[in-house]
Amino acid sequence: RRFLEIASRKDVFVKMVICKSTETPDVAEALDFINDANPAVPIVFQPDSVDFDEAVEIKIDYYKSLCDERYLTCCAIPQIHKIAGIR
Repeated sequence: RRFLEIASRKDVFVKMVICKSTETPDVAEALDFINDANPAVPIVFQPDSVDFDEAVEIKIDYYKSLCDERYLTCCAIPQIHKIAGIR
């Protein structure tokens, strides 16, 4: 929490890589943490490109709705570095 508060003095965002094993309670807890620390921090959901399927896409859509419920700003973007073949 302290780190996010300090980091929020600059431009900052929180990125969460979402895969099949990502658990909803973990994401909800993280969103509550962000909401308490600094609700202005944007959240980026990234599907794990190796583990990506329809189930992961559904999870991300649901997590975006959890953000909406908390009035948090979020988006979903692919892992461009993996698409481009960069390690």
